[in-house]
Amino acid sequence: MVDHLANTEINSQRIAAVESCFGASGQPLALPGRVLLGEGVLTKECRKKAKPRIFFLFNDILVYGSIVLNKRKYRSQHIIPL
Repeated sequence: MVDHLANTEINSQRIAAVESCFGASGQPLALPGRVLLGEGVLTKECRKKAKPRIFFLFNDILVYGSIVLNKRKYRSQHIIPL
């Protein structure tokens, strides 16, 4: 299934949308063969209050960051290779 999605226009548009949400501070995410599998919000439990983080699961990396504006702007992009 991942091979089927790798070269589709919809996948390219979704990856471009993730890149644009992180802005100029984020690293480029569009690579040949990379597929965006899922996304969601998880909550980091801190001492003072819970902090939401956005996560994007690709076939080869996990990207997460802090939410500034929901579904529009994120910051502090972190990439974990899988």
